[in-house]
Amino acid sequence: MKTTSYFSAFLIFSIFLMLVFNSCNRNKPHSIKLENNIDTKIISFEDIPPASIKASSILDSLDFIILDFEKAGFIDDINKVVFHNDEFYVFDSKQQLILIFDLDGTFLRKIAKQGRGPGEYPFLSDFTVQGDTILILNRNVIYKYDISGVFIESISIEFIPSNIECSNQFYYFFRRGNVDFNDKEYYYDLIKCDTKGNIINMYFPFGKDSTYEISTDSPFYRSGGELYYISGGRPNITHTVYSLSDQYIHPYSKYEIRRESPRSFIVGDFFETESTLMFNVFCEKNPSKVIISKLDSTAIVYNKVDLDSQFLFVGGSTKFSHDSYFLTKFDPFEFGAYIKNNKQFKDILIREYPKYKAFFKYIENENINPVFIKEYYKPRLMK
Repeated sequence: MKTTSYFSAFLIFSIFLMLVFNSCNRNKPHSIKLENNIDTKIISFEDIPPASIKASSILDSLDFIILDFEKAGFIDDINKVVFHNDEFYVFDSKQQLILIFDLDGTFLRKIAKQGRGPGEYPFLSDFTVQGDTILILNRNVIYKYDISGVFIESISIEFIPSNIECSNQFYYFFRRGNVDFNDKEYYYDLIKCDTKGNIINMYFPFGKDSTYEISTDSPFYRSGGELYYISGGRPNITHTVYSLSDQYIHPYSKYEIRRESPRSFIVGDFFETESTLMFNVFCEKNPSKVIISKLDSTAIVYNKVDLDSQFLFVGGSTKFSHDSYFLTKFDPFEFGAYIKNNKQFKDILIREYPKYKAFFKYIENENINPVFIKEYYKPRLMK
């Protein structure tokens, strides 16, 4: 009997130690392989259960921008944000217009030219900014306006893309596989054109029966002054981040992201700063985020941020990075009720980030217009 009791006690104690070890190990940063393959860096992340972490472990500070809606008017839905010359260009897809704000959220002007008359666009499906020109995409036509909103010209292209981006010298278009199959010559994900709309090259062919189901609004990302294209929309065990730089004739393969297990995944919301990489990983039914320190190749993989700021990561799909911060849309109408009624949540945030006292006051006044959250990432992830 004593032997059985000792064995049972030992077994229980062993299980307890295993649980403690697994719990501690799950919340530690994980080392990853960040290797060079000729000119392409290979990122191989471990197939581990995502951890829950505190925002303070990855963020230096938090800030928010309340957009000037008294002058701009109500915003129905923010679909995209472009940062250019210290101004935010905000695309409201439901109202079919572009609102421009400065860094403090002050309304400056808007581009609202929907119609079928001279200098008007019938529909605004996507837009970007190149130098002093705003490019608006409607099916196979690009409408060009100057920064003040004066119409310049329209350019017809030979195919129907779903997204537009540009470098200093070229236009880049993304074609979803299900956009339009009448133009059979253009079964490619990425098409590069000059500023007159003439095709220079086409990349990544897809078949008539295949579709490109992307996990975000667009496969294009701007970060650290660089334009990226990610072949991460189809489930696969490897995805590539391409740099669309004018110094390269073709898309340059900058990063290759690999999962160590043979199971497929999808990449989304990629951005890069001088010292940090961050991207979403959609693994089967379990989405998670990967943050990598380029200084010491340490990675944090997680799918939940603890109470102090978890709402910052669910505020909306419109995100963009600029230098060391990440901009996220927060919708007070949708998420404000949860925050207003959670005293513990508010107390922790105000204690960690005093500026949020004003933010909560804004929410409690029943404001329904979106707010921009700025998340300032630490220059180095601690081991």
